[in-house]
Amino acid sequence: MGKRHFTAASAALVDVILDLAAQKHCIATQVSIAWTLRHPAVSSVVMRLRNQDQLEDQLGALEVQLTDNDLARLDEVTPPGRAVVPYYLDDDFADWEPSRFRW
Repeated sequence: MGKRHFTAASAALVDVILDLAAQKHCIATQVSIAWTLRHPAVSSVVMRLRNQDQLEDQLGALEVQLTDNDLARLDEVTPPGRAVVPYYLDDDFADWEPSRFRW
């Protein structure tokens, strides 16, 4: 997906994730899942899989080691409630308000 669908904050997040993936010799999906798993507010990750290769790719996130510096870079570009895709802003289903809690 092109960055034209993202806000500036979301595009910055994509750039950081891609950079971390290159540094860690993995794919962006693995960095994203590893980062999500590090948040104490997250109790589970839902993975959408179409084949065995995707399962193996996504399970590779368990091997990705994010440092405190990596997490700080991600937090710098994504304060809670800031990195959203614009077309979700009109979605009555989703609550995109910033979290009351800082994880």
